Amino acid sequence: MCFWAAMARAFLWALLLTLGVLVLYPLLWMALNRFRSNSQIFDEPFGRPTERSLTHCAAAWEATRGYLAFSLMLTAVSTVSTVMISAWTAYGLTRTPVLGQPLIVAFIPGGMMLSPTVALVPLVRMLQALGHSDSQSALILFYTAFRVPFTTFLICAYMPDLPRDLDEAATMDGASPGTIFRRIILSQCSPILISCIVLHILFAWNEYRFAMIFTNSPGVQTLSVGLTAMRSKQGTNFAALFAAMTISALPLVILFFLTQRNFIRGLTEGIGKCPPDRGRRQLLRPVPVARQDGFWRQCIECRGAVAPSGPGRPLFWGGGGGCDRGADAGRGGAGGASIRRTSRLGRVPPP
Repeated sequence: MCFWAAMARAFLWALLLTLGVLVLYPLLWMALNRFRSNSQIFDEPFGRPTERSLTHCAAAWEATRGYLAFSLMLTAVSTVSTVMISAWTAYGLTRTPVLGQPLIVAFIPGGMMLSPTVALVPLVRMLQALGHSDSQSALILFYTAFRVPFTTFLICAYMPDLPRDLDEAATMDGASPGTIFRRIILSQCSPILISCIVLHILFAWNEYRFAMIFTNSPGVQTLSVGLTAMRSKQGTNFAALFAAMTISALPLVILFFLTQRNFIRGLTEGIGKCPPDRGRRQLLRPVPVARQDGFWRQCIECRGAVAPSGPGRPLFWGGGGGCDRGADAGRGGAGGASIRRTSRLGRVPPP
């Protein structure tokens, strides 16, 4: 048994190392070839660089810095607009009563079925009629519109598992839905929001089809289009092209390494239920749902709070595990066994 377990572990590590080499070696090869001349690249494609000159890097920076600045602006604006619109939409569909809510949520994946390629001709005609065929606003609009359904779908899968007790407490304190969304929901949804931000940045940074068709001026073209233009201008200067490709790939690599833990956490928590510890932590501080005298008690099994309100009228504040033993303690039912399974939290503040 130990032999087969060791063999399985060795196979897993060999597979992971192979995948790591397949992913990292092209990036390393691209980064090293920016120091080589064209003749060296064609004679020895996989050879090591013999010089450390930054001439090609300087030429690549001069050729791509305008495209890089526009790509940074376009990616930032479209990311903020897409994530905020999607988060607000998901909040309205999952946390507030909406007429026909299940039907609306079911239609959200329909927006992902529309291929951008199919919509190119109508979009070109619409932009020409509106006079925005060569502007940055067109790209921002399309990047946002085509990514809102997917981003809303991800956030809608995450929000229902968040505990509603903080929402109810904030509502009792007079907070508006906008305040609850900004100060409570966004902070609790930070893992899935980070995942959505990373996914949209990857899309907007590498998108080529819309940027090539809807823009003609160099001042409103993205870095992916600039790499194509640089290749045609520089001829066969592949060293400068590899340097420009390295400049293009470096921000994404740094971004993923900085956010990989939250990125994976947001996606994995979005496909399942909320971890029990999160829901329980929110219930450790009792927030009175009704003003009354008596003591709060806490069910040890589900961490739910029980506030006795007199004979026959117990008030049970449900816990993260859905246990009903605390309710039995509040009712005084089930004898003294349920009482012994609770611990006193403190007295309810007077009205």
